Amino acid sequence: MEASARPDVDVYVQELKKKGLGELAEKARLLIGGINVDASALELARQRTQALQSIVPTLDSVDCVCELRAIFRRQPSPNQSEKHFRDFKVLLGFEPVALVNVQLNNAANEDVPCSFQVTERSLKSLIKTLQEAAEQLEIIKRMGVRAPEK
Repeated sequence: MEASARPDVDVYVQELKKKGLGELAEKARLLIGGINVDASALELARQRTQALQSIVPTLDSVDCVCELRAIFRRQPSPNQSEKHFRDFKVLLGFEPVALVNVQLNNAANEDVPCSFQVTERSLKSLIKTLQEAAEQLEIIKRMGVRAPEK
């Protein structure tokens, strides 16, 4: 590897250590040290990683479970009335819902879970929105200049 590119490897390793990725830092040093990468490509990779993980959390993973949610006439409560005692046992039906958990990674490199539920209608709306966003990303990729994929 060129001597001029070596300090960039050290800077990249230091950045990994600052983000709590010390065990990966030395592996990165070995891997990058064995690859002949010019300094500008290495800088692009480092800056790309920083740009994509700064300010706004990034999506790490998504999990989903579907279920039928029981719908009762009344929710459980400490209410002692006769009417409540009768009504909280009355099952009116079921509603299909999807429970979604997304794992986010914030700027401090911490995993942050976010869970929510959606109805079938909301899920279809979310899927449509994400499909349209994917189409727009394809247009951007065709029209613009972007950093190379990892």
